[in-house]
Amino acid sequence: MPPSFAFPAAHIKLWVPFAFTPEQQTIDERGNEYSDMVALLKPGTTPEMLSADCAAIIEQNLQVYPKFRPWVESSGFTGIAQSFLEMETKEVRSML
Repeated sequence: MPPSFAFPAAHIKLWVPFAFTPEQQTIDERGNEYSDMVALLKPGTTPEMLSADCAAIIEQNLQVYPKFRPWVESSGFTGIAQSFLEMETKEVRSML
């Protein structure tokens, strides 16, 4: 990125791929991590479409690992996409 790039804050100088240790990749460790992600969607793709894909992936995983359903349902574990602009301006939108 050019030197003028600052996201989400100017002090962040390095981005690295999201990676897990072998222990974190085991079925018993699923759900013990938390992350926020930023993505550039393909043209024509909406946050709602991405959220639907995330919900489908979670449901597919629950079909394979049903013992996690109670945890997923009680924890609110989701993959919800939203517009970065809308998220960042939510508190001041009425003033804008």
